[in-house]
Amino acid sequence: MKNLVKIALLGTMIGSVVACNNSPQEKAQNASESAASHADAAATRAANAEDVAVNNAAAAILYSDIAAANNAVSTIQTPALEKNESKDLAKSLADLIIKRINATTVEDATKAETHIAEERSKINQKALDNKITTADRDAILKYGDDMIAAAKTAAGLQ
Repeated sequence: MKNLVKIALLGTMIGSVVACNNSPQEKAQNASESAASHADAAATRAANAEDVAVNNAAAAILYSDIAAANNAVSTIQTPALEKNESKDLAKSLADLIIKRINATTVEDATKAETHIAEERSKINQKALDNKITTADRDAILKYGDDMIAAAKTAAGLQ
């Protein structure tokens, strides 16, 4: 009976050692897997932080260029125009150019450029219809060209 108790006790001890799964090899493997998991998570966080930093840097450059272009455009003198309609057209063209400068998406920029082209056509048509003078038309178009050139230069595009 003593032998039977010894065998049962020995079997229980061996079973508990095997059930623990704490052999040195298993501990090393678990530690290695945990370290690899932590390294992967750290690499992912670093990549995300880099993406955020790049996006923030790009936004800073964009808004810096917008501010420089707005400042440059504000220095362009509005031409002396003969007719009130000419003054309204010059203001409308200037507003559209500023809208283009401040555009932050391709869609907004494209819309603004389309509106600028339409406004320039409208100015030419008003001159053909003798609603504004040729001198006013030329002055308005030059004013628009000067604004665009100043904005591009300030933003480093020329």
